[in-house]
Amino acid sequence: MNAKQILTTVASAIALSLLGNVAQAQAECPKAGTLKNFAQITAQAEVFNGCDVTTEVSFVATGKGNNLFAAYNFDGETVFRVMPLGQEAVATPFGIEAYGISIANDKADPVFTLKTGDILRLRGSVDFKKFNGYDVGVASRVFRAQSVEVLKK
Repeated sequence: MNAKQILTTVASAIALSLLGNVAQAQAECPKAGTLKNFAQITAQAEVFNGCDVTTEVSFVATGKGNNLFAAYNFDGETVFRVMPLGQEAVATPFGIEAYGISIANDKADPVFTLKTGDILRLRGSVDFKKFNGYDVGVASRVFRAQSVEVLKK
């Protein structure tokens, strides 16, 4: 084989591998919009990565806090923090540990009326990214919300 044939073979193998990973991820996704426990979709972020789900959470605060979401771009989005129902945000040396949620700025108005503990229903998908090859907990998981509904204030 010449260099061009080798490159073509390698590129084809990579493409097939990527397509296989996408197909596997899509096969593992529940039906679009299925209600899933937020603790489950964050604990199993690699399984639910990119899946369209509905979930319920407890509001913590607006903004990123001290979380370092270095792998994410939030241009045009509002970020706020939540916890799974029944769990409290934990103070750490780096600030409050809570999960990041992003939503388009034009859909974020309800977020600015909330107080800590309010219950929300979100629809969207987990965006899971490793940082330098490592799963760094809450900073490796952002829920990209398409909608936010206030269930209980």
